[in-house]
Amino acid sequence: MNVRHVCTMPVDLLEEDVAVYVSTCLRGAMHAPATESIRRRLARCPACAAEAANALALLKWREAEAPFNRNALPVPDLARLIGAGASKRSG
Repeated sequence: MNVRHVCTMPVDLLEEDVAVYVSTCLRGAMHAPATESIRRRLARCPACAAEAANALALLKWREAEAPFNRNALPVPDLARLIGAGASKRSG
């Protein structure tokens, strides 16, 4: 099924709205007034609504399959990296 955008919402605003909507829904604040406003704005266009629903479903599925854990994504040792960069600049 190919749903077309019928809105003229700029892509950056659409991405921001979808991100805010998904994050608030995941936190359980989907009935907050700000979230409702974004939901109504996304619901005006079938493609925007589908994108938001797909993003939310994917993240809920991903969280159910393997809950996020801090060690899932390696975090670089920033202190070491900053120190290495500083020693290269001073040399």
